[in-house]
Amino acid sequence: MNFVYIFLLLFIGVTILFIKLSHFLSIPSLKEIYSNEIKKLSEQLWENSIVETLNNILEWQETNIRYWMERAADSLIYYVIAAMLYGVVLLFMVLLLIIGFEIIINDIMVLILWVISAVVALLVLISLPSKYSQYLNNISMLLLVSIFTLYIFSENLIIISIISGLWVLILTLIVKYLFQCNGNFVSAIAMLHDTLCYDIKVSKILKYKKAVCRDYAKLTIALLSNLFPNYNLYLVTHPMHVAAAIEINGKIYVIDQRLPIREINTWIKIQSTNHRILGRGYKIYKIIRKKNGFDSQKENIEKYIDKNLLNEEYIKPNWDNIIKEIYEVMKSKKPNFEFELKNYAIWYDINDAIIKESLCRYIKNILRKEFCGNCSKIKDIELKQKGKDIVVHLQFKLG
Repeated sequence: MNFVYIFLLLFIGVTILFIKLSHFLSIPSLKEIYSNEIKKLSEQLWENSIVETLNNILEWQETNIRYWMERAADSLIYYVIAAMLYGVVLLFMVLLLIIGFEIIINDIMVLILWVISAVVALLVLISLPSKYSQYLNNISMLLLVSIFTLYIFSENLIIISIISGLWVLILTLIVKYLFQCNGNFVSAIAMLHDTLCYDIKVSKILKYKKAVCRDYAKLTIALLSNLFPNYNLYLVTHPMHVAAAIEINGKIYVIDQRLPIREINTWIKIQSTNHRILGRGYKIYKIIRKKNGFDSQKENIEKYIDKNLLNEEYIKPNWDNIIKEIYEVMKSKKPNFEFELKNYAIWYDINDAIIKESLCRYIKNILRKEFCGNCSKIKDIELKQKGKDIVVHLQFKLG
């Protein structure tokens, strides 16, 4: 069979494998939850009520932690290519066994390659699924596998180009991180390792102030476990995304990187709207506390969702137009202004203190980003329900 076709089959296989591995949950350890860093941050974010504290957690993350694009995009490319190379090694080992053991014994080079294949195969198999990434991001092993693959496909330009591209990606990240680490090579390599590592420690998230969704979720679970040890905590997922959640009075509130906090049905609707292809296959996992750590237990998500509600339309506000209208009103020095958020009352229950406070902060932050110092001219923000809509009433300071 043409090796190019084999390679394409491997590509499909490892891509499916990667999507499966994306459901591997990153849960903080007891040591991380009760670390001095998390305790200090928990004390810093704590206020008198759960309403304020939950919103503080999300607002702090939105303000202080940036999305780690290299860890999201570059690591995805790295994982797929690395998994393909490991697949080539596994395939070579299997083919040699099929062809015959005599070839292995009579050719020293083939024998060495077969031993390498066997070792790599063993490491990958015993590490699936939770620690698979530890071997994929092991640079020294990947270098060995790359050389091995080039030996097999020494005349295949496609394979050579892909392997070269992989190492260009790695070298580019090293150079980029050297600048970020002020030329410290050791720190740059450590940052490269953390970029490619599937699961990193909470301390690293706080150190870099950068994260991807699974890191945000892990940090949030660590904070919630510290602040609210008696509440049920969850991780909600769909392919390529995960977020933390907490159950309060029978409601599941999702805390996902940025304000506002959303009830689980609202979160699912928005995810489905924003990610029409990937935003399916929702799952929920309850975090189980044990004496020696934490584990997760998959639950039936159907009991938490309202299918009739999910059939309702979600309408994104046109914030550009709203900002322009507010600017004109502020210039004219009128005392107040109202605008409507269409269908928002369906998705955001402003009779719920957590949702109302979160939505108010969300709107304030949008206005603060747009108007900067002029935001101080906004005296008060009031939310009212009008049928399916939410009316936002702004009161301005005059003079």
